[in-house]
Amino acid sequence: MHCKSLKKFLSITIASLMVIMQFSAIMPLITSANSNANIPELKYRAHSQTFGWDKSYQVASNDEKLLNVKNPLEGNVAGTLGKSKRMEALEIDFKAPEGVNLKYRAHVQSYGWQNWIEADNVKGSNLIGTTGESKRIEALQIVVEGLDNYIVKYRAHVQGYGWMDWVTAGKSTDDAQPRKGNFAGTMGEAKRMEAFEIVVLPVAEENVESKENNTQPNEVVPEVNSPVVPEELPGTEIKDEAQLEELTKPDIVVTEESAPQTTSAANGHIHSFTDWITTVEPTCLSQGIQIRKCTTCDEGETRKIFNPNAHNIVRTPEKDLAATCENKGVRYSQCTICGQLYFSYTAPALGHNWATTPTVDKAATCVEDGVQSIHCTRPGCNATINRTVIAKSGHVWETKQIAASCITPGSISEVCKLCGEVRNSNINENAKGHTFTIYKYNNDATCLKDGTETATCTACGYVNTRTAQGTKKAHEFKTIGTYVSATCSTAGHEADKQCQVCGTIEKGAKIEALGHSLKYRTTSSTCGGKVLEAECTRCHIQVT
Repeated sequence: MHCKSLKKFLSITIASLMVIMQFSAIMPLITSANSNANIPELKYRAHSQTFGWDKSYQVASNDEKLLNVKNPLEGNVAGTLGKSKRMEALEIDFKAPEGVNLKYRAHVQSYGWQNWIEADNVKGSNLIGTTGESKRIEALQIVVEGLDNYIVKYRAHVQGYGWMDWVTAGKSTDDAQPRKGNFAGTMGEAKRMEAFEIVVLPVAEENVESKENNTQPNEVVPEVNSPVVPEELPGTEIKDEAQLEELTKPDIVVTEESAPQTTSAANGHIHSFTDWITTVEPTCLSQGIQIRKCTTCDEGETRKIFNPNAHNIVRTPEKDLAATCENKGVRYSQCTICGQLYFSYTAPALGHNWATTPTVDKAATCVEDGVQSIHCTRPGCNATINRTVIAKSGHVWETKQIAASCITPGSISEVCKLCGEVRNSNINENAKGHTFTIYKYNNDATCLKDGTETATCTACGYVNTRTAQGTKKAHEFKTIGTYVSATCSTAGHEADKQCQVCGTIEKGAKIEALGHSLKYRTTSSTCGGKVLEAECTRCHIQVT
């Protein structure tokens, strides 16, 4: 009894001493890390689509709890969230002890990886990415040289993925070939970075890795701007003829086999089953179902059947893929029964065939830098490497005098010989106005309007056309109606006329009534008196 108690006491004592020793060993490290007065200061900002530069710099947090939460702390995010805006450029300022340098670079749409930039704390001089080109940043990579007591971690918010895993900054650009786990964001997926955040932690906190899942193998990613080889192709890979033979070999497998037809039921009844009846036809990929029933009690049983038919695999050359710089050649086949695809590799990837001289992707101008890179010369491949900036040339001014013309005044200006931009322009002569001499008739008058006449300026060749007054032609009328004569009591009218050129109709003029032309005579009345009578000499109407 005493022996057991003594052993228990010794075990507890030894365990306690071991804990104390371990804690004592760790304490100097924690004290050293946290007592470092030269804590590096890091701040950063982003240039986002539509919004431009962030209004203020974000200051990197030193809270290790950030590694354990999915959503970032307020005030630690540069860029935008929830607005579907691409990040186009970013800038990092870094203050650290002598000999400590932070360098960073971006993977940019159509340009690939840019050159390394050192954080120099001079606003506007150490940005990466682009502005004014509508190019998305797709990935970010950071290295910190000479920093021993602290580490820098960063992560990206990416289109379609949200916040991705934290990445620990590398130690040197010499060992920074892009691979899984040493850059934030994506490559070859055409995904925009929308935001990013950075933390600076003491080395002693490096053991906090609950959200750091960057344990993938160091798969090297080519430093080129081209699609990444797909990790999985549609279908099943056929590696050899034995596998193909296995796929096309009939192999019927029956599971859940029922008992013989003479199985006794619990009540003593002896079943007499029918033959198996297929209710669900199997295919070369899916199981079938069969049932049978007892002919006496109608009790039933079910079983599954597999692979009653072999695949009927035929070549589908229209689906084949030729080898490219980064993709292997692929040969496809397909089962005519179930549609399942199968493939085999036929040729290794070709590898890029880099040009010996760079191509100017964007020419430099007086005010904007240009870009050049080495291109792959294989047809259809857009990969590039070694992207470099072509420095802008700046304006080359010369004094140029422009003489006055007919419509513009003369001036003396400073003009860039390279791009034609004008500055300091002063007018020294008024516009002269056109000089027209002889106007030539265009013989285009009609019976409705005057014609035109044209003259050419003797100084500049400007052609002016104006109306030639008084050149309108007379109508060419033809009678189209009936002439109606006037009578003593009714008016008449002349015949209507129509112009044979323009179609204008002119009504015939009205002819006033003629009135009676009376002739008087005296006759005897029946009562012996005298009567005065009148008669129109034209219409012979008698008037008493």
